[in-house]
Amino acid sequence: MKIRNISENDIDEFYLLCKKIDQESQFALLEPFEKAKSLEEQKEIVRSITRQKNKAIFIVEMDEQLVGYLGVFAGEYPLNYHCAKVTIGILHAYAGKGIGKQLFEILDKWSKEHFIHRLELSVSSHNELAINLFILMGFQYEGAKHDSLKTHNGFINEFTMAKLLG
Repeated sequence: MKIRNISENDIDEFYLLCKKIDQESQFALLEPFEKAKSLEEQKEIVRSITRQKNKAIFIVEMDEQLVGYLGVFAGEYPLNYHCAKVTIGILHAYAGKGIGKQLFEILDKWSKEHFIHRLELSVSSHNELAINLFILMGFQYEGAKHDSLKTHNGFINEFTMAKLLG
């Protein structure tokens, strides 16, 4: 397994990875870079992210393909530079293999290097695998947004979680 920052050469495969994860998951809470309508739009979004020091996308390579990612997006203003939103996606076939844990360990290191004090994320209340990972990695519940997500089975809740760093 290899985890690294996304590069220009990865964008085509990353676009396909995001589409696969979206198709596999009933829990995906997509960020703009994850739901690009075209490859060209994806390229512009990823290029913009990689030009900024307070944002990053880490990708996971296994079996000669991309199988997961973690995105981190710190605040834009002096009042929230220390806060970063986190998103993660891993193909189902690779879930439960320690990839998420390794991504969050890299995130912790990146966060310290970039003076991030607070990491935050949202997760479907039904996504027990992700919730367990987030708790394992030190995230705590902050609240619930009732009926905030609508699936083909009806409305579901979304949890907000955060982790404060030293």
